[in-house]
Amino acid sequence: MAKRVALKEMRAILLENLNSRPELGLRKGIADLMLEPRNPFEPKAPRQPKKGFVLFVLFGALSISAFVYFNLLGWR
Repeated sequence: MAKRVALKEMRAILLENLNSRPELGLRKGIADLMLEPRNPFEPKAPRQPKKGFVLFVLFGALSISAFVYFNLLGWR
């Protein structure tokens, strides 16, 4: 029969398991979407942004600024 575990014990076990796996997490997932993979030969080197992400941000900023200019500021 399986051992019964209290809620606090289960939380401690879960946190220990998640903390032992640094490759998991929302922050890591978002960083992997925005940045190029790490260089295994230079782990301290900063990661560069992906070209597709930069293009997406630029088009998004351009779209928002065009919307604000034409709809909120109007033709003067």
